[in-house]
Amino acid sequence: LTTAVRSSFKGRDGKWGHLVKISNATGSVSTQPYPSPVWDAQGNGLVVWSQATTNPQDIWARFYHPTKGWGTAVKLNTAATGCSNPSVAMNAAGDAVVAWQQAEAPNARVYARRYLKGAWEAKPLRVDAFDMTSIRKVVTGISETGEAHVLWRYDSTYQYLHGSHATGAAAWYTADTYITGSFDEAAGPTLSFGPDGTGFMAWSTASGANVNVRVARYLGGAGNGWSN
Repeated sequence: LTTAVRSSFKGRDGKWGHLVKISNATGSVSTQPYPSPVWDAQGNGLVVWSQATTNPQDIWARFYHPTKGWGTAVKLNTAATGCSNPSVAMNAAGDAVVAWQQAEAPNARVYARRYLKGAWEAKPLRVDAFDMTSIRKVVTGISETGEAHVLWRYDSTYQYLHGSHATGAAAWYTADTYITGSFDEAAGPTLSFGPDGTGFMAWSTASGANVNVRVARYLGGAGNGWSN
């Protein structure tokens, strides 16, 4: 700096509020790990979890408003079957996407439900394109340009990654993000997006003693998909 600069700030001690139970009064909550709460630019939060109510497990969501507090819990799945491994993402505008694994014997499938412009979609939509028997992980993401993404890692002869994305309330581009390869083990994926809607996903793969970190880039827009 060519001249002296002086600045000041005030700090305060933060503190936790009162402990609040947000799960439903009846029905056991699954012991599986849950995704972290997500927030928009206005301070609205969203929490999702899996809890046994009328089904073996249902997917529930509950919003927090900075001045109104916690809203009513909303059940996101509609099928009478076991649901697990929820994932949630929200952008600064408050749009969100929740996805989960759903058991439809003898198969495992991936469903998602979006929260757009202040309201949930009428029903959850299946986002995978084929039947699977074992899903390891479901991951969601939503860009600042409004594109919702769902990725899932599953077992077949080896482990694979598939995915789907949708812009706004449009239909899902089912399984347009196929990541190919024959790997004994895989971990991830993780997602990150920039302000322009482009982004990256990362995961690791292992075949024997060889372990690698792999990255794909999302270019944004219908039909562009992921680039290895």
